[in-house]
Amino acid sequence: MNNKACVKIQTPASSDLLRIPVQSLASPFNPQFPKLGEPPLHWSGLYGSAEGLTIAQTATNNNPLVIVVAHDNRRLQLLHTEIQFYRSGHNTPPLARLPDWECLPYDLLSPHHDITSERLRTLARVPTMSHGLLLVTLETLMQRLPPTIHILGQTVSVACGDTVDVESFCAQLQHSGYFSVSQVMEPGEYAVRGGVIDLFTMGFERPFRLDLFGSEVESIRYFDPETQRSGESVDRINILPAREFPMTEEGIRCFRENFRATIEGDPQHHLVYREISRGNTPAGADFYFPLFFSETATLFDYVPVDACWIIEAEIELQANALWAEIQDRYQIASHD
Repeated sequence: MNNKACVKIQTPASSDLLRIPVQSLASPFNPQFPKLGEPPLHWSGLYGSAEGLTIAQTATNNNPLVIVVAHDNRRLQLLHTEIQFYRSGHNTPPLARLPDWECLPYDLLSPHHDITSERLRTLARVPTMSHGLLLVTLETLMQRLPPTIHILGQTVSVACGDTVDVESFCAQLQHSGYFSVSQVMEPGEYAVRGGVIDLFTMGFERPFRLDLFGSEVESIRYFDPETQRSGESVDRINILPAREFPMTEEGIRCFRENFRATIEGDPQHHLVYREISRGNTPAGADFYFPLFFSETATLFDYVPVDACWIIEAEIELQANALWAEIQDRYQIASHD
Protein backbone atom coordinates (compact mmCIF):
# COMPACT_ATOMS: atom_id res chain seq x y z
CA MET A 1 0.00 0.00 0.00
CA ASN A 2 2.94 2.33 -0.59
CA ASN A 3 2.14 5.93 -1.57
CA LYS A 4 -1.52 5.46 -0.66
CA ALA A 5 -3.44 7.38 1.95
CA CYS A 6 -4.31 5.13 4.87
CA VAL A 7 -6.49 5.20 7.96
CA LYS A 8 -6.15 2.45 10.56
CA ILE A 9 -9.16 1.73 12.73
CA GLN A 10 -8.32 0.92 16.33
CA THR A 11 -11.39 -0.63 17.94
CA PRO A 12 -11.98 -0.58 21.71
CA ALA A 13 -11.74 -4.38 21.87
CA SER A 14 -8.17 -4.40 20.57
CA SER A 15 -5.48 -5.55 23.01
CA ASP A 16 -3.04 -3.10 21.38
CA LEU A 17 -5.26 -0.08 22.00
CA LEU A 18 -2.99 1.44 24.67
CA ARG A 19 0.31 0.60 22.96
CA ILE A 20 -0.29 2.10 19.51
CA PRO A 21 -0.20 5.91 19.13
CA VAL A 22 -3.76 6.91 18.30
CA GLN A 23 -5.51 10.08 17.32
CA SER A 24 -8.96 10.36 18.84
CA LEU A 25 -11.74 11.65 16.67
CA ALA A 26 -13.15 15.07 17.43
CA SER A 27 -16.43 13.81 16.01
CA PRO A 28 -17.43 10.75 13.96
CA PHE A 29 -19.55 13.14 11.88
CA ASN A 30 -16.42 14.93 10.66
CA PRO A 31 -13.52 12.46 10.75
CA GLN A 32 -10.02 13.55 9.86
CA PHE A 33 -8.91 12.29 6.47
CA PRO A 34 -5.27 11.86 5.40
CA LYS A 35 -4.01 13.16 2.10
CA LEU A 36 -1.89 11.21 -0.36
CA GLY A 37 1.63 10.74 0.98
CA GLU A 38 0.77 11.65 4.59
CA PRO A 39 1.39 9.18 7.45
CA PRO A 40 -1.54 6.99 8.44
CA LEU A 41 -4.04 8.09 11.08
CA HIS A 42 -5.16 5.84 13.91
CA TRP A 43 -8.78 6.12 14.97
CA SER A 44 -9.82 5.01 18.45
CA GLY A 45 -12.84 5.11 20.73
CA LEU A 46 -15.29 3.84 18.12
CA TYR A 47 -17.91 2.14 20.26
CA GLY A 48 -20.98 0.31 18.95
CA SER A 49 -21.87 1.37 15.43
CA ALA A 50 -19.69 4.50 15.58
CA GLU A 51 -17.23 2.76 13.27
CA GLY A 52 -19.88 2.39 10.57
CA LEU A 53 -20.96 6.01 11.08
CA THR A 54 -17.39 7.31 10.80
CA ILE A 55 -16.70 5.31 7.65
CA ALA A 56 -19.97 6.47 6.10
CA GLN A 57 -18.94 10.10 6.72
CA THR A 58 -15.66 9.63 4.82
CA ALA A 59 -17.49 8.73 1.60
CA THR A 60 -17.99 12.09 -0.08
CA ASN A 61 -17.56 13.37 -3.60
CA ASN A 62 -14.59 15.41 -2.37
CA ASN A 63 -12.67 12.38 -1.13
CA PRO A 64 -11.19 9.62 -3.30
CA LEU A 65 -12.44 6.04 -3.22
CA VAL A 66 -12.33 4.65 0.33
CA ILE A 67 -11.50 0.93 0.64
CA VAL A 68 -12.35 -0.77 3.94
CA VAL A 69 -10.53 -4.04 4.74
CA ALA A 70 -12.52 -6.16 7.22
CA HIS A 71 -11.29 -9.29 8.98
CA ASP A 72 -13.92 -11.62 7.51
CA ASN A 73 -17.36 -11.80 5.90
CA ARG A 74 -19.13 -11.43 9.25
CA ARG A 75 -17.41 -8.10 9.88
CA LEU A 76 -18.00 -7.12 6.27
CA GLN A 77 -21.74 -7.71 6.56
CA LEU A 78 -21.94 -5.84 9.87
CA LEU A 79 -20.12 -2.79 8.51
CA HIS A 80 -22.19 -2.87 5.31
CA THR A 81 -25.41 -2.82 7.34
CA GLU A 82 -24.23 0.01 9.58
CA ILE A 83 -22.98 2.12 6.67
CA GLN A 84 -26.22 1.65 4.77
CA PHE A 85 -28.16 2.79 7.85
CA TYR A 86 -26.15 6.02 8.16
CA ARG A 87 -26.08 6.87 4.49
CA SER A 88 -28.82 9.26 3.41
CA GLY A 89 -29.76 11.40 0.46
CA HIS A 90 -30.08 10.74 -3.26
CA ASN A 91 -26.58 11.93 -4.21
CA THR A 92 -24.60 9.71 -1.86
CA PRO A 93 -21.45 8.19 -3.39
CA PRO A 94 -21.68 4.52 -4.41
CA LEU A 95 -21.24 1.67 -1.94
CA ALA A 96 -19.94 -1.73 -3.10
CA ARG A 97 -18.59 -4.83 -1.40
CA LEU A 98 -16.37 -7.67 -2.54
CA PRO A 99 -16.92 -10.72 -0.32
CA ASP A 100 -14.64 -13.72 -0.24
CA TRP A 101 -15.71 -17.13 -1.56
CA GLU A 102 -16.71 -18.51 1.87
CA CYS A 103 -14.91 -21.74 0.96
CA LEU A 104 -11.94 -23.36 2.64
CA PRO A 105 -8.71 -23.15 0.60
CA TYR A 106 -8.42 -25.98 -1.94
CA ASP A 107 -11.99 -27.06 -1.16
CA LEU A 108 -14.01 -29.41 -3.34
CA LEU A 109 -16.86 -26.92 -3.34
CA SER A 110 -17.43 -23.81 -5.46
CA PRO A 111 -18.67 -20.43 -4.19
CA HIS A 112 -22.42 -19.94 -4.12
CA HIS A 113 -23.92 -18.38 -7.25
CA ASP A 114 -25.03 -15.29 -5.31
CA ILE A 115 -21.49 -14.68 -4.04
CA THR A 116 -20.00 -15.05 -7.53
CA SER A 117 -22.68 -12.74 -8.91
CA GLU A 118 -21.91 -10.00 -6.38
CA ARG A 119 -18.16 -10.36 -6.87
CA LEU A 120 -18.46 -10.04 -10.66
CA ARG A 121 -20.76 -7.04 -10.34
CA THR A 122 -18.29 -5.31 -8.03
CA LEU A 123 -15.23 -6.17 -10.15
CA ALA A 124 -16.97 -4.70 -13.20
CA ARG A 125 -17.92 -1.57 -11.28
CA VAL A 126 -14.78 -0.76 -9.29
CA PRO A 127 -12.56 0.47 -12.19
CA THR A 128 -15.02 3.35 -12.74
CA MET A 129 -15.39 4.28 -9.04
CA SER A 130 -13.40 7.44 -8.30
CA HIS A 131 -15.43 8.12 -5.12
CA GLY A 132 -17.51 6.12 -2.68
CA LEU A 133 -16.88 3.06 -0.53
CA LEU A 134 -15.59 -0.41 -1.33
CA LEU A 135 -15.79 -3.03 1.41
CA VAL A 136 -13.52 -6.07 1.08
CA THR A 137 -12.39 -8.89 3.34
CA LEU A 138 -8.77 -9.61 4.16
CA GLU A 139 -9.03 -12.94 2.34
CA THR A 140 -10.21 -11.16 -0.82
CA LEU A 141 -7.31 -8.70 -0.56
CA MET A 142 -4.83 -11.60 -0.32
CA GLN A 143 -6.40 -13.60 -3.14
CA ARG A 144 -5.47 -13.33 -6.80
CA LEU A 145 -8.19 -12.04 -9.12
CA PRO A 146 -8.90 -12.45 -12.83
CA PRO A 147 -7.35 -9.75 -15.03
CA THR A 148 -9.59 -6.77 -15.68
CA ILE A 149 -9.87 -7.69 -19.37
CA HIS A 150 -11.73 -10.89 -18.44
CA ILE A 151 -14.47 -8.93 -16.67
CA LEU A 152 -14.69 -5.88 -18.89
CA GLY A 153 -13.69 -7.51 -22.18
CA GLN A 154 -16.31 -10.27 -21.98
CA THR A 155 -19.21 -8.04 -20.92
CA VAL A 156 -21.89 -8.01 -23.62
CA SER A 157 -24.51 -5.27 -23.90
CA VAL A 158 -28.01 -5.96 -25.29
CA ALA A 159 -30.53 -3.16 -25.91
CA CYS A 160 -34.07 -2.89 -27.19
CA GLY A 161 -34.03 -2.70 -30.97
CA ASP A 162 -30.87 -4.80 -31.33
CA THR A 163 -30.85 -7.67 -33.80
CA VAL A 164 -30.04 -10.99 -32.15
CA ASP A 165 -29.31 -14.34 -33.75
CA VAL A 166 -30.68 -16.73 -31.10
CA GLU A 167 -28.32 -19.58 -31.89
CA SER A 168 -25.21 -17.38 -31.84
CA PHE A 169 -26.44 -15.56 -28.74
CA CYS A 170 -26.92 -18.84 -26.85
CA ALA A 171 -23.49 -20.06 -27.95
CA GLN A 172 -21.99 -16.84 -26.62
CA LEU A 173 -23.77 -17.31 -23.28
CA GLN A 174 -22.43 -20.85 -22.99
CA HIS A 175 -18.89 -19.66 -23.73
CA SER A 176 -19.35 -17.10 -20.96
CA GLY A 177 -20.24 -19.90 -18.54
CA TYR A 178 -24.05 -19.74 -18.53
CA PHE A 179 -26.12 -22.91 -18.22
CA SER A 180 -29.11 -23.74 -20.43
CA VAL A 181 -32.07 -24.80 -18.24
CA SER A 182 -35.78 -25.38 -18.64
CA GLN A 183 -36.69 -22.68 -16.10
CA VAL A 184 -34.41 -19.89 -14.92
CA MET A 185 -34.04 -19.70 -11.13
CA GLU A 186 -30.44 -18.74 -10.27
CA PRO A 187 -27.73 -16.39 -11.59
CA GLY A 188 -25.83 -17.86 -14.52
CA GLU A 189 -28.83 -19.58 -16.14
CA TYR A 190 -30.79 -18.96 -19.34
CA ALA A 191 -33.74 -20.54 -21.12
CA VAL A 192 -35.11 -20.16 -24.64
CA ARG A 193 -38.79 -20.69 -25.47
CA GLY A 194 -39.67 -19.63 -29.00
CA GLY A 195 -39.27 -15.88 -29.25
CA VAL A 196 -38.57 -15.44 -25.53
CA ILE A 197 -35.16 -15.62 -23.84
CA ASP A 198 -35.08 -15.74 -20.03
CA LEU A 199 -31.70 -14.75 -18.66
CA PHE A 200 -30.45 -14.42 -15.09
CA THR A 201 -27.32 -12.41 -15.76
CA MET A 202 -24.61 -12.18 -13.12
CA GLY A 203 -24.58 -9.02 -11.05
CA PHE A 204 -28.37 -8.64 -10.85
CA GLU A 205 -30.78 -9.71 -8.16
CA ARG A 206 -33.57 -10.58 -10.61
CA PRO A 207 -33.62 -12.24 -14.05
CA PHE A 208 -34.60 -10.62 -17.34
CA ARG A 209 -37.00 -11.64 -20.09
CA LEU A 210 -36.10 -10.68 -23.66
CA ASP A 211 -39.08 -10.67 -26.02
CA LEU A 212 -38.10 -11.02 -29.67
CA PHE A 213 -40.04 -9.98 -32.74
CA GLY A 214 -38.33 -12.07 -35.35
CA SER A 215 -34.66 -11.39 -34.62
CA GLU A 216 -35.23 -7.95 -33.07
CA VAL A 217 -35.26 -7.39 -29.30
CA GLU A 218 -38.71 -5.88 -28.78
CA SER A 219 -38.58 -5.48 -25.00
CA ILE A 220 -36.44 -6.32 -21.96
CA ARG A 221 -38.23 -6.78 -18.66
CA TYR A 222 -37.49 -8.02 -15.18
CA PHE A 223 -39.49 -11.08 -14.25
CA ASP A 224 -40.26 -13.11 -11.13
CA PRO A 225 -38.94 -16.68 -11.49
CA GLU A 226 -41.54 -17.94 -9.00
CA THR A 227 -44.65 -16.51 -10.68
CA GLN A 228 -43.14 -16.06 -14.18
CA ARG A 229 -44.76 -12.62 -14.32
CA SER A 230 -42.91 -9.81 -16.07
CA GLY A 231 -42.22 -6.54 -14.30
CA GLU A 232 -40.74 -3.17 -15.16
CA SER A 233 -38.91 -2.74 -18.42
CA VAL A 234 -35.35 -1.54 -19.08
CA ASP A 235 -33.72 -0.25 -22.23
CA ARG A 236 -30.41 -2.12 -21.95
CA ILE A 237 -28.64 -4.80 -19.91
CA ASN A 238 -24.97 -5.66 -19.54
CA ILE A 239 -24.29 -9.39 -19.49
CA LEU A 240 -21.27 -10.18 -17.33
CA PRO A 241 -19.37 -13.47 -17.62
CA ALA A 242 -20.83 -16.18 -15.38
CA ARG A 243 -17.54 -17.08 -13.72
CA GLU A 244 -14.24 -15.58 -12.71
CA PHE A 245 -12.50 -17.72 -15.33
CA PRO A 246 -13.24 -18.14 -19.06
CA MET A 247 -14.76 -21.39 -20.31
CA THR A 248 -14.01 -20.42 -23.90
CA GLU A 249 -11.93 -22.55 -26.25
CA GLU A 250 -8.95 -20.29 -25.63
CA GLY A 251 -9.50 -20.42 -21.87
CA ILE A 252 -9.73 -24.21 -21.81
CA ARG A 253 -6.63 -24.53 -24.00
CA CYS A 254 -4.69 -22.24 -21.63
CA PHE A 255 -5.94 -24.25 -18.64
CA ARG A 256 -4.83 -27.55 -20.14
CA GLU A 257 -1.36 -26.24 -20.98
CA ASN A 258 -0.81 -24.65 -17.58
CA PHE A 259 -2.20 -27.70 -15.77
CA ARG A 260 0.24 -30.05 -17.50
CA ALA A 261 3.13 -27.64 -16.84
CA THR A 262 2.23 -27.12 -13.16
CA ILE A 263 0.87 -30.43 -11.83
CA GLU A 264 2.84 -33.66 -12.06
CA GLY A 265 1.42 -36.98 -13.19
CA ASP A 266 -1.09 -38.02 -15.82
CA PRO A 267 -3.67 -35.18 -16.06
CA GLN A 268 -6.32 -37.65 -17.24
CA HIS A 269 -6.36 -39.07 -13.72
CA HIS A 270 -7.57 -35.69 -12.41
CA LEU A 271 -11.34 -35.14 -12.41
CA VAL A 272 -11.10 -31.35 -12.77
CA TYR A 273 -8.80 -31.64 -15.80
CA ARG A 274 -11.05 -34.19 -17.53
CA GLU A 275 -14.26 -32.26 -16.92
CA ILE A 276 -12.92 -28.85 -17.93
CA SER A 277 -11.39 -30.40 -21.06
CA ARG A 278 -14.94 -31.50 -21.96
CA GLY A 279 -16.31 -28.01 -21.38
CA ASN A 280 -17.84 -28.78 -17.96
CA THR A 281 -17.20 -26.94 -14.68
CA PRO A 282 -17.00 -29.40 -11.77
CA ALA A 283 -17.28 -28.29 -8.15
CA GLY A 284 -14.05 -26.84 -6.86
CA ALA A 285 -12.84 -25.74 -10.32
CA ASP A 286 -12.68 -22.13 -9.07
CA PHE A 287 -9.50 -22.86 -7.12
CA TYR A 288 -7.75 -23.64 -10.41
CA PHE A 289 -8.73 -20.32 -11.98
CA PRO A 290 -5.14 -18.96 -12.34
CA LEU A 291 -4.48 -21.76 -14.84
CA PHE A 292 -6.97 -20.13 -17.24
CA PHE A 293 -4.80 -17.02 -17.65
CA SER A 294 -1.26 -16.19 -18.59
CA GLU A 295 -1.32 -13.56 -15.81
CA THR A 296 -3.65 -12.85 -12.90
CA ALA A 297 -4.35 -9.60 -11.05
CA THR A 298 -4.96 -8.32 -7.54
CA LEU A 299 -7.42 -5.80 -6.16
CA PHE A 300 -4.72 -3.12 -6.55
CA ASP A 301 -5.03 -3.51 -10.34
CA TYR A 302 -8.74 -2.60 -10.16
CA VAL A 303 -8.76 0.40 -7.82
CA PRO A 304 -7.39 3.93 -8.44
CA VAL A 305 -3.90 4.76 -7.12
CA ASP A 306 -5.20 7.61 -4.94
CA ALA A 307 -7.61 5.37 -2.99
CA CYS A 308 -7.70 5.70 0.80
CA TRP A 309 -7.48 2.45 2.81
CA ILE A 310 -9.22 1.89 6.15
CA ILE A 311 -7.64 -1.17 7.77
CA GLU A 312 -8.99 -2.78 10.92
CA ALA A 313 -6.71 -3.35 13.88
CA GLU A 314 -4.55 -6.48 14.12
CA ILE A 315 -4.95 -7.16 10.42
CA GLU A 316 -1.37 -8.45 10.13
CA LEU A 317 -1.97 -11.13 12.76
CA GLN A 318 -5.12 -12.16 10.92
CA ALA A 319 -3.22 -12.28 7.61
CA ASN A 320 -0.52 -14.50 9.09
CA ALA A 321 -3.15 -16.86 10.50
CA LEU A 322 -4.94 -17.02 7.16
CA TRP A 323 -1.70 -17.71 5.29
CA ALA A 324 -0.85 -20.50 7.74
CA GLU A 325 -4.27 -22.05 7.10
CA ILE A 326 -3.70 -21.85 3.33
CA GLN A 327 -0.35 -23.62 3.69
CA ASP A 328 -1.85 -26.33 5.91
CA ARG A 329 -4.69 -26.93 3.46
CA TYR A 330 -2.18 -27.06 0.61
CA GLN A 331 -0.15 -29.74 2.37
CA ILE A 332 -3.30 -31.81 2.87
CA ALA A 333 -4.41 -31.37 -0.74
CA SER A 334 -0.95 -32.14 -2.12
CA HIS A 335 -1.23 -35.74 -0.91
CA ASP A 336 -4.23 -36.30 -3.20
